[in-house]
Amino acid sequence: MNENKNSISPEMDEKTLREMFQGLLVPPSKVGKEEAWAKLINAIDEKIEKPKRIILKPLITWAIAAGFTVLVLLSSYLFLNQKTTIESPIASTFSIVLPDGSRATLNNGAALSYRRSFGLLNRNVFMKGEIFFQVAKHRGTFRVTDRFNHQVLVPGTEFNVISRSNYFAVHCFEGKVEVRITQRELFKIEKGEAISVKSGTINRQIINSDFQSKPAWVKGEFTFSNNSLSVVFDELSTFYGIQFNADGFDPNSRTFSGTLPVGSYEAAANILSASLGLTFTIAPDSSSITFR
Repeated sequence: MNENKNSISPEMDEKTLREMFQGLLVPPSKVGKEEAWAKLINAIDEKIEKPKRIILKPLITWAIAAGFTVLVLLSSYLFLNQKTTIESPIASTFSIVLPDGSRATLNNGAALSYRRSFGLLNRNVFMKGEIFFQVAKHRGTFRVTDRFNHQVLVPGTEFNVISRSNYFAVHCFEGKVEVRITQRELFKIEKGEAISVKSGTINRQIINSDFQSKPAWVKGEFTFSNNSLSVVFDELSTFYGIQFNADGFDPNSRTFSGTLPVGSYEAAANILSASLGLTFTIAPDSSSITFR
């Protein structure tokens, strides 16, 4: 059997062996021990996967911020738009101090409402019936609006507003008042003056010199100054919750000036009949009073 030519036999001398392994030797490195160690550590670190960073694009960031802003604005709007309503029961009055320090005294059956934004963004109130306002001086206009879109605008003063189905009136007790009739005509009245609208007819009035500091009904009285009986009847009907009627004459053709007590509709009827030369009857169920 032939022997492998590259096999090492015992007979090979030292010189031959040195020549054979000379090509297998690794040449000496010029890199120092510390530098070699550092390269090894860096190579290991590069193999370890680094955590991924999620970078939001500017458009996505803007969309999230805008959505949050809309949510905050919507919540604020819903909160500030909530309405508070106060109503006065029949045959009684009720007084309330508004958030801006103004006072509103509601006659019987009157209603006043305002939103949470009152005193913050505006001073707007909505009303029906009859209300006496004592408006505190404050930044911004105090605005009263009724269901017919009549408006009263003041910075701070005292005035009385009547808003019925067919009658609207404003009496100024202190300072100056601007009255806008159904968003069209603007009138300015001062202390001791009044303006009224009945059946589309506008009437401006100068109250006499002994004009009181507040409406008589606030002090427990009704005061009328050359008002038609239809206006008087409407006031009494609303306050007492019974119907005042005219039989055989037109209540718009008769007027009344004077004071009627609050508390007894019979006492008021007696004064009216004596002053105007009329008679009256009360229905058996006390639901109405008829003047003849």
